[in-house]
Amino acid sequence: MPGTVHLSLKRDTLHNPAYGHNPIHPRAELHASLADASPVPFWLDTILHEPAPPVAGDAEVDLLVIGGGFCGLWTALLAKERDPQRDVMLVEAKQIAWAASGRNGGFVEETLTHGDDNGRRHFREDLDAIHALARENFAGLVSTLERYGIDAEFEQEGVLSVATEPHQVSELRASGDSLEGSALSEFTKSPVIRAVAMKDHGGALVNPAKLAWGLRDACLSLGVRIHEGTPAIKIAAARGVVVVSTPAARIVAQQVALATNGFPPLLKRLSLRTVPIYDYVLVTEPLTKKQLRDIGWVRRYGMSDMSRQFHYYR
Repeated sequence: MPGTVHLSLKRDTLHNPAYGHNPIHPRAELHASLADASPVPFWLDTILHEPAPPVAGDAEVDLLVIGGGFCGLWTALLAKERDPQRDVMLVEAKQIAWAASGRNGGFVEETLTHGDDNGRRHFREDLDAIHALARENFAGLVSTLERYGIDAEFEQEGVLSVATEPHQVSELRASGDSLEGSALSEFTKSPVIRAVAMKDHGGALVNPAKLAWGLRDACLSLGVRIHEGTPAIKIAAARGVVVVSTPAARIVAQQVALATNGFPPLLKRLSLRTVPIYDYVLVTEPLTKKQLRDIGWVRRYGMSDMSRQFHYYR
C-alpha cells in the first residue's frame, strides 16, 4: 500500500529528509507527487464511444432534455417509453457522462434520504412513502438494465457499512446487525474499523460510465435524437412554446426538462436552489490476490463508512 505524505501548509517551506535540510516549497512537492497522475476519470479512461454530432440547424421537438447525465438520459428514456410517438431530443454541452455521472464511485443504494439519520431528521412523517419509492427506484434500475441488455458491470454483492467512531458502533448495535471483534476478520482487517453491518439487499456496484452509455444506446434505439457538443446558452418562453438557443441553432420545444445538475441553471430563479457538491476520488494500481487477503477484502461488496461526509471504497 502507498505511504502517506504529510504536508504542513502553514509553513513557507518544507524540509524533506531525503534531501537533508534543503527547503522545498509545498506547491512544488504537491506538483511532484501528482506528476504521474491522470486527470481523466477512471471510468471514462477505459471505454470510448463515438460522440453524437452537435445540432446543425434549427429544430422543433415535443420534449427537449438539456443535460446528458443520468437524470437527462433517464428522463428521455422514460418519456419515449410512455409515449413512443413523442419527438424527444437530448442535448449535452460536452459528452455523455463527462461530468458527475461518469466521475462517481458507482454505488447504487436503495435510499433517497442520504442516510437514515438524515431521513429521520428531515422527513420523519414521509419516511414510509420515501422508502417505498426508493425500493421502486432500485427495482426500476435493475429492470432497465435487463430490458435493454445494458452491460453496466452490475454486481449485487451488498454494501458493507463500517463504523470508525464509537457513536457509530452504538448505531450499528441498535440495528441488530452489528459484527465486532473477531467477526470483523471475515470482511476486513482494517485497524480503524470498529464494527460492520452487511446490507445484502438494495445495494449494488456498477460501472457508471457504462451505465450512462448503455442508457444512451437505449434512448437511441427508441428514436431519441441525441446531440453532444451542444451547450444550451439561453432559454425563453414564447407564445406557448419554449425556445432554447445553442451556438449553432434555435430549438423550439413544447416542453423542456432541465437536467444540468450542479451547473448554473438556465433559469435565474433557480440559481439559489442549486448547490454543487464535489468528491475526491483515488484509484490505486490493481491489487494482487495476496494484498487483498492481507487487508481481508476478498469478496466483491462495496464499503461505506457512517460519517455525514462519508468515505466509500470498492
